[in-house]
Amino acid sequence: MDSPPASPEPHATATRLAAAGKVLALAWIIFLAVGHAAVWRQGADFLNFWSAGRFVLEGRAAEAYDVGRLVAWQQAQGFPRAQPFVSPPPFLILAAPLGLLIYPAALAVWIAAGYAAYALSLRWLPRAVYWPAVAFPGALLAAMAGQSALILTALMCAAVGALPRRPALSGLFVGLMVLKPQLALLTPVAFAAAGAWRAFAVAAATVIGVLGLSVAVLGWEPMAAFLGSADYLNGLFARPELLPKIKSVYATLVLNGASPAAALTGQGVAAAFAAGAVWRVWRATDAPLARGAALAAATPLAPPYLLLYDIVFLALPTVWLLREGLERGFRRGERAALAAVFFLPIATLMAPATWPIVPLWSLGLTLAVLQRLAPPRR
Repeated sequence: MDSPPASPEPHATATRLAAAGKVLALAWIIFLAVGHAAVWRQGADFLNFWSAGRFVLEGRAAEAYDVGRLVAWQQAQGFPRAQPFVSPPPFLILAAPLGLLIYPAALAVWIAAGYAAYALSLRWLPRAVYWPAVAFPGALLAAMAGQSALILTALMCAAVGALPRRPALSGLFVGLMVLKPQLALLTPVAFAAAGAWRAFAVAAATVIGVLGLSVAVLGWEPMAAFLGSADYLNGLFARPELLPKIKSVYATLVLNGASPAAALTGQGVAAAFAAGAVWRVWRATDAPLARGAALAAATPLAPPYLLLYDIVFLALPTVWLLREGLERGFRRGERAALAAVFFLPIATLMAPATWPIVPLWSLGLTLAVLQRLAPPRR
């Protein structure tokens, strides 16, 4: 049986947490602006977005999916680290304006815009945990890599925050997650569990509209090239230099010796558990932060393709548990556990690829959310 919660934390503790979050966020900004100069020369993951944007402006958008041509072009520009483009065609529309800028300027704009979108999407959070969420180290890792995770997390967080009063806007945000659809696999489950059918319909219409817009603007060729690149995407799981970068349940099982069939079964079980957890929480409560915590915590268990830089949204369950502790008291060992979880993105970056940190992290947060929401024992 759980030990009785301690007395609620005083207001001063929340104030100190907010101040610490501001200081940490400022430190991340300074680090990105001053201490990460190598990215400007070598090219982060953002290089594939910028390169694809250049191809769009040159009238050869479909060639962005030709790995050989894209990599050859990047190397001709002096970048030693090749970065293939694997995002759906709507991402090309987002990437095209970035292609108007030289690489360092485009990367700076991308990181600044991503961080700003992420910070704005969290404005609905309680004041005590807003700055800790902004300062979550997972956001730093996504920015360092020039990844799209800040934008996708912003869409997820904005969708959760908008749902109670503006369901159509919430559906629009989810529909825009077609830019990286594997991170939105559980959102239909969430909307269905909440009975948010208007948001569900708008999300579906937005996906169709965004895909149609990309065809109208760019033509059918990029879509055909993207669909034709499925073999390359499937091959990522068989490439020894790339598999360790994938943090899904499937990849973790394969790295630890499981057969592809067994790993696929494990991935299916994890996804089913994640969907069930989201359904349970979204049916049980209409509190936006609790719902967002469950959706974000369970999401890494669903897709077979997941990078470490995609887990920015784990800030939501972390700060929800923090707020629960501040308001209702921390359970024994919970403070230390939350502190460790908060900085886990940095530790994961340095851990061996075979360690199942991200799946266990996601599972642990999901179980913690379920436990906190469970009725008290009598």
